[in-house]
Amino acid sequence: MKLKNLYGDELDKAVAIGLGWTLVRAKDPKNDYFQSEDRPIFAANWQPSQSARQAMRLLIEQQISIEYLEDSQKWRAYSKNKNGEIIESIYKRPHEAVCRAFVLKKESEGIKFDIDSFKD
Repeated sequence: MKLKNLYGDELDKAVAIGLGWTLVRAKDPKNDYFQSEDRPIFAANWQPSQSARQAMRLLIEQQISIEYLEDSQKWRAYSKNKNGEIIESIYKRPHEAVCRAFVLKKESEGIKFDIDSFKD
């Protein structure tokens, strides 16, 4: 599975890894959490692909722009990577477009995502 095909929990985990967070697995999967810079965040509560608040925070902090494409009735999220290239994602839901654009941007900047480790 390629990064651009991730969705749901797998996409949310990819965003967390792109932010530099570490996934810490507990004995009970319900207690898995991401260790961020300042505090742990339960994996079950981290859902930027489904939460408007989390997606907007990601959009602002990572300088991602978004626009609605009326002709296709989809959302286009885009951002410049460190090399000045524009990385974009077009998707039917704005939350997912933002998350996908962020993950693709981080991949273009050299971050490696171990997709197989995302499986529960």
